[in-house]
Amino acid sequence: MRNVITIALSFLVLLFASSGLCAPLIKVFCSGTPLYRGRVDSLIAPGNYSGHVHKVAGGSNFGPALASQTPIQVYNDMLQSACTTCSIGTVDLSAYWHPDLYYQWPNGSLSVVPKGGLTIYYLARAGSGAQANPKWTAFPAGFRMISGNPFRRTYNDSSIADRAISFACLGTSPNPETPGFPTATRFCNNGLRMQVHFPQCWNGRDLDSPSHTTHVAFPIERPDGGNCPATHPIRLPNLFFEAFYSVDQFPHGTGTQPFVLANGDSTGYGFHGDFLNGWVVDVLQQVLNSSSCDATNTNNGNDVKACTPVSKYVQATPDGLCTVRKIPLTENVGVNNVISKLPGCNPITGAGAAAPICASPPSATEKASVAVRFHLKSVLTGKYVTCPALNTRPASANISGPALTYNEVFVARAYPGDFSSVATDGFNLNFWSASGTNSAIMCNRGSASDWEAFRFVAQPNGRVAILSKRDMKWVTASADGSTISPTLAQTATLTTAALFEQSIPTGGSVFA
Repeated sequence: MRNVITIALSFLVLLFASSGLCAPLIKVFCSGTPLYRGRVDSLIAPGNYSGHVHKVAGGSNFGPALASQTPIQVYNDMLQSACTTCSIGTVDLSAYWHPDLYYQWPNGSLSVVPKGGLTIYYLARAGSGAQANPKWTAFPAGFRMISGNPFRRTYNDSSIADRAISFACLGTSPNPETPGFPTATRFCNNGLRMQVHFPQCWNGRDLDSPSHTTHVAFPIERPDGGNCPATHPIRLPNLFFEAFYSVDQFPHGTGTQPFVLANGDSTGYGFHGDFLNGWVVDVLQQVLNSSSCDATNTNNGNDVKACTPVSKYVQATPDGLCTVRKIPLTENVGVNNVISKLPGCNPITGAGAAAPICASPPSATEKASVAVRFHLKSVLTGKYVTCPALNTRPASANISGPALTYNEVFVARAYPGDFSSVATDGFNLNFWSASGTNSAIMCNRGSASDWEAFRFVAQPNGRVAILSKRDMKWVTASADGSTISPTLAQTATLTTAALFEQSIPTGGSVFA
């Protein structure tokens, strides 16, 4: 995907010219590396597997939650997040998520479309008459909502909720927005932007509702502005998601539509977004009240540091920001390999009747397929091997307790000659790579060759030793746990430094 920020800015110029922008406006940019990819949805399925795979950005305390937790309890938990994958740290620890996107190959198998970030707009869209200059209210503590319907497979232009979902094929000309996937006849060489407006009118009472939608409402004229209905008189910020995907990495534009949402939707009509408020409410209210956060002062939201209430909290959002993960994957969702069907109960459906409603945990076979994913714990240090970030050396100095982040989950793939490649699960297949010169291993390669090949050799008491094909040396852990490297000759006697315990992640008590 090329410069999606520039493209998004061009889109904003058109958007604002046509919709009568009112202050304030800020944009929250989220890393292209998601906080989490998997079947967790704390709104729809608290404490259990959700119906389909989501791509999540935001505060690191995002998790399955429990059905017994109140909205305020979940909100307070989010405020304790160690970090966020989005650009306004500390005061915005919200969780933002939407269904993931897959490419369906001609043989029916599926691959996750791996790359692309998320941009969240906080807009102030007024109505007319008495509502021409409303008082905007910050999302209250514990507030949450959903926009869109995962089971929808039709489009009705008279429905404001339907019009809240749209798509833009980037890099083509002309580039009109469409209500469903535009990728049947158009090649999106700068990626695909999937868009959702959230309701901006609130009943003023409920933090949530059973459907997660009825405590809020869209304006009566259009999804991105206009007058609020009398039933929902409190005006909230207009939350707007732009989810980017690098579909240009896959064939399309040839007359058929090969992309499918994780909820089984090949039309795009079932795209949707979820929002779990994690703002420090007083700060967001200051944003809504401050003239410094006007579009004219923030370069249409791109210069968030010009917005005084949040300027000192703005952080860069490179891939790998906020590597703390509260929950690992416990089933194979196709992040690192091709899968034969969508996770969960999600038959692929096209335009027509609503999709069937069904849900299922992964079968024993599906959970067993995760056996290629594993933790390693050093016998010498008693701590798990971790790759804390891209272009770092794996270390055995993480934690002594259960490994509950992606950084301690590795994926093994077969390599010729009974060797395997080892990839980090949290960084989109960045392989262990042995240098062959200074006996270093780095987590930094995007493909496997002899440099990325290792042999796992069973040892007594359920332990393993790991042989580097490049060096033909055993991988050992340093005494201080700072590195693991191929340093022990193949002919040498194995010591505890060269022994590891290999285990399969179970996901903890919720998804064990």
